[in-house]
Amino acid sequence: MDEVEIAKALQQDLDFHKVKTQVRRRNNQLHILLTRAESSSVNYASLFKIVQECLQHLKGAGGG
Repeated sequence: MDEVEIAKALQQDLDFHKVKTQVRRRNNQLHILLTRAESSSVNYASLFKIVQECLQHLKGAGGG
């Protein structure tokens, strides 16, 4: 699974939280950047859990 596919999957899961997702893979590490509007408040623990669950799902589906 490439960066674009991972970013799309994450964006679908995070769309409700009004954040934008960027994904980069370097040196066998996956870097995920979430950005938001300054006026938007977020629950970081919730976002972390969503990202973690999405990545586990992708890995289980053979994507990682």
